[in-house]
Amino acid sequence: MAYAVATADSLVGRPVFFVHTMDWRGRIYPCPTAISPQGTDLEKALIRYKEKVPLGPNGLEDLKIWAAGCAGMDKIPFPDRVSWWNSTWGDTPDVENDMRWTEYDDPFLFFQAAKEIRSAIASGIPALYLSDLSICVDGSQNGLQHLSAMGRDEVGGEAVNLVDGDRPRDLYANVGNLVYDCVMADAALAEKTGNVVDDCGEPVPSLVWMEELEVPKARRKVVKRSVLAYPYGVTKPGMRDGLIADGFTNGLPGSKHRNAWYLAERIDSSVRNVVVSAARLMDWFRNIAEELGKIEKPVEWTTPAGFPCKMRYLVQEDKRIEVNSMRLTIRSDTDEMDVAAQVRGIVANIVHSLDSAHLVKTCHRMIKQDYRSFQFIHDSFGCHAGRIRFMNAALRQEFVKMHSSDITGYFYKYAISHGVDIPTPPPVGNLNLEDVKMSRFFFA
Repeated sequence: MAYAVATADSLVGRPVFFVHTMDWRGRIYPCPTAISPQGTDLEKALIRYKEKVPLGPNGLEDLKIWAAGCAGMDKIPFPDRVSWWNSTWGDTPDVENDMRWTEYDDPFLFFQAAKEIRSAIASGIPALYLSDLSICVDGSQNGLQHLSAMGRDEVGGEAVNLVDGDRPRDLYANVGNLVYDCVMADAALAEKTGNVVDDCGEPVPSLVWMEELEVPKARRKVVKRSVLAYPYGVTKPGMRDGLIADGFTNGLPGSKHRNAWYLAERIDSSVRNVVVSAARLMDWFRNIAEELGKIEKPVEWTTPAGFPCKMRYLVQEDKRIEVNSMRLTIRSDTDEMDVAAQVRGIVANIVHSLDSAHLVKTCHRMIKQDYRSFQFIHDSFGCHAGRIRFMNAALRQEFVKMHSSDITGYFYKYAISHGVDIPTPPPVGNLNLEDVKMSRFFFA
């Protein structure tokens, strides 16, 4: 923190350029280490645009919505966020002395926004107030948004806000509730029979998580890591390890690994019940990667933004060398395809390439309007408060346009062109992609 503040202090009043790099999926990353637009809450709050833009008719309201989100009030409708701001902080927020904001989710970004709101109101005409602050909108489980759109999954699409609703849907809470129902059912069975067994036929203590899962907010926390990683190819062993690392098996009777596996099984089945098409698509993509890997073929594709991707993981081997009596081990690639790595990586890499394409296409649409101030963090899109509504419309239009193409058909044709025998893509559902354009909480 001290390094970031000192760096920012040395750059006050000077033009700053952030050098970026792209990875092989097209994802864009800033290179600086002290401060960056993809940094911590503090780092982002130290940065403002050089360009100042009028707030316009909706900018003040959008600043309040942004501030409420920074405070953790991001699971309620937009009008309620504005009402929360008005009743909690009002027109003259004294954030220098009222320190409640230090307990918020993103305290420094909130502090920055609060001062901007105060200045805009004090100007007398907020619509004409020139603001250089960046506000962002984030995708709602963006990986599952892409997979649900590809599968035209109306159930999964609704769960990740591809369809409009009166309030934002919370996938973590939905899955947490399903897991709770599963554990309750196991508890009822245990009471009736005196024994519950897992998939290996071993007894499991189904009641040990009851206290943790009885509170909705707590059960959301239990499943969050697993659900967050789900569209990026997390396996049930990965879920198990995450549950152990997060301490959800601490102090429980029996095997820590068996207990975590029990809960991982319940989480996996619950997610699959919510995002049915996404789960089928993930299995189908893994099948493609496995079959191509068996014949030593990489998976290649071009993103909707025109960026070429090539996934080719190779088996690595350790080579030991000795230099001046020092023994070193160097890991290097062989010529053999690592099929397991291909299978593990395919879903995450496709999703990352799609969110990078979405970002680039949205950026291009903004540039056509001569809007050139952006803050992009993969599935978090930011700009001036006076332009955020245009960006909201642009990112929805580009998402729909992107997924109107036959993405799964491309991968199918690529696979069979190399002679592999795979089934046709899973059947699509009845989701109307055009609904995304009207969904208020698609990115919010």
